[in-house]
Formats: sequence, C-alpha cells, structure tokens
Amino acid sequence: MVLTIERIVGTRTSLPSKPKYLDRTLLQTPPLALDALAGELQEMGTLARNMAAELLPPEKNSCRMLEQDKQVLDGLILAGREFCLDLQKTVLSSASSAKFPLALRILQYYTAISELALECAELTRRLPHYGDEKTVARVLEFGKYSRTLLDVAARPRSPEFDRLPGMIDNLEQEYQALKERLLTAGSTGDLSIDHMVLELELYSRIRRMVERDGKAALWLEHFKGP
Repeated sequence: MVLTIERIVGTRTSLPSKPKYLDRTLLQTPPLALDALAGELQEMGTLARNMAAELLPPEKNSCRMLEQDKQVLDGLILAGREFCLDLQKTVLSSASSAKFPLALRILQYYTAISELALECAELTRRLPHYGDEKTVARVLEFGKYSRTLLDVAARPRSPEFDRLPGMIDNLEQEYQALKERLLTAGSTGDLSIDHMVLELELYSRIRRMVERDGKAALWLEHFKGP
C-alpha cells in the first residue's frame, strides 16, 4: 500500500560531501578530536534518521533520494572509522580510550541503517498500489509509533529522551501486532500472498532500522559523556 506522509525528522538541505567536524589537525589535541568525532556522529545520525523517516510508511516518491543519501552516509562512516584509527595512535587517557568501542558501535548501527534503507526502498517500489482498510490502519499505527521513536531519538536534551529505552523495547510489540494483521490479511485473501510477503519483508527491515537508530542515539549520549 502506498501512503503519503511528510518527512517528519529534519529537512533536506545540501548534503555534505565531506565530514563537517573531522579536522585532522585536532588529532594533536585528543580531547578536541573526541568532541569533533561526537559532532560528526551526531551529523551522521541526523542523516541516518532522515533516511529511516522517509520510509514510514512506504511512500514511493520519498525514496528517490535514498541512494544519494546512502552514498553520503557511507562516505561519512568511512571517514569516521579512519579518524578513529588515527586518534587511537595518539596518547589518550584510559577514559578517552574507552570511548572507541562506543564510537565503532555507533558507526556499525549507521552502516546497518544505510544498508537496510536501500533494501526498504527496493521493496517499496515493488509493493502493489492497494491494501485493505484494516491493514492500512495497522500500518499507520506502526508508522506513527516509529516516527515518534525517531523524533525522541533526535532530541537527546528533551525530557522524553529518558523514555527511549522503553520505546525501543515496545517497538517489537508494535511490529508483532502489524505482523499478525498482515498474516491474517494474507490468510483471508484481503492481501495476496505475494503482497503479504513483501509487506512482511519491508516492515521487518523498517523495525530493525528504527531500533538501530534509537540504540545509536542512546550510545551517542554515552559517548559524549557528562
């Protein structure tokens, strides 16, 4: 089913062709380099989050820029990893050294989102232009919950951010409710079997994207420290 939604997290501006904060001269001052890395991770998170938001619920026209976004995000992720490797070669305190596993974990989440987004875009393009009323309603509920989670993840300084771990846990329940409806629609003939399978594959990936975005936001706050 094709449902028109607004892009609810951020707005598209000219995408960066290179990192915004990763100035290699900062490697001579590790605390400043870590601050720069945190800033760059935040920028990557915004782009990854926007990519996920474009797919909630699937809207074919919103997928046109995902491939470009993926190329930009993949380039930033590579630059972030290289910066981490160079920073590891400097003299660091034990507290600073402990941040590297966090940074690499966050980068891995962004990599997963990048890959899943392109898979979701392809599945979206293959979806038929129809859907029964009950299934559409459940899709909208799942999309609404997922968009709320992404919005909370985007605002780490808001009071709602403390709810994020619980929201990530509850995402599975929302997905299972959608999955149950899709299976029912397939068994009753409200959706064709092929349509049902495409929907299941799509929303399984969307759930994983949204979950990884939420987890990346939580780990990024740990990385930033007090």
